[in-house]
Amino acid sequence: MKKETKKVFMAIFLLSCCIVKIGEIVIQLQEIKDRTVILKNRIKGKFDERKTIQRV
Repeated sequence: MKKETKKVFMAIFLLSCCIVKIGEIVIQLQEIKDRTVILKNRIKGKFDERKTIQRV
C-alpha cells in the first residue's frame, strides 16, 4: 500500500472512532436526563403526598 492510502485509511478509522465516542456520550447524557426526570417526579410525588395529608 502507498503512504497516501494508509493516511486516508487512518483518517477514516480515527473519524469512525470519534463518531462512536460521540454516540456513547450522547447515550450517557440521555440516560442522565431520564434519571433526573425520574428523581424530579419522585420528589414532586413526595410533596404531593404531604399536601394531601395536610388537607385531610
